[in-house]
Amino acid sequence: MLRSTRWFLWMRVAVIGFVIAAAVVLTLLRILVGALAFYHQEIEGRLSNELGAPVRFESLAADWVYFDPVLRLQGLSLGPEFSDHLRVDRFSIRLDGLKSIMGKAPVLRELEVIGLQAVIAPDELGNWRVSGLPARTRSPEVDYLKLFEQSGRLVIESSKISVEGPYPFAIEIESDGQGLSLIHI
Repeated sequence: MLRSTRWFLWMRVAVIGFVIAAAVVLTLLRILVGALAFYHQEIEGRLSNELGAPVRFESLAADWVYFDPVLRLQGLSLGPEFSDHLRVDRFSIRLDGLKSIMGKAPVLRELEVIGLQAVIAPDELGNWRVSGLPARTRSPEVDYLKLFEQSGRLVIESSKISVEGPYPFAIEIESDGQGLSLIHI
C-alpha cells in the first residue's frame, strides 16, 4: 500500500513538473517569436540572398496560433525598386508546429496572399518568368514547391496577375465574392 502511494505521489510530481516545463518553454517561444519584428533588416537581407532579388516589406509581425507560429508581412515587394515587380499587400504564413518538429523540416499549414500584383512575361530566351525577378542560378536551400504542395490551405484574394506576350491577358481575383475573371488586354 505504501509503495503504491509513493509511486502515485512521484507520478503526480512528474506530471506537474512536465506541465510547468512545457508552460515555460511555450512562454519563451512566444516571447522569441514576438521579438522577430526587431530583426526587420536582417530578415530582408536573408530573404534577398535566398531569392536572388531585393526584398522589402513595410512591417513584420509574428504570433502563435495554438502550437503554430504565424508570420505576417505587410507591403511586401520583390525585385528592383521602381520597376515592374512582384507586390503583395499582405502575406501570411502559418507553419504546422508539431509536423515541422516531427519531420525536421518546415510544414505549411496555411498560406495567405492578399493583394498580389505580378506581371508574367517571356524573357529573351522565351522562358516565362515573373518580371523583376532574376533567373535562378543556384538551387534554393528550401524546396519551395514541396513546401507549397504540403500546404493545408492556400488563400489568394484581391489579386491581379498580368500575362504579357503575343496574346496578353490579366487574371483578376476579387475578394467580394465575384471569383476569378479573365480579361483580355
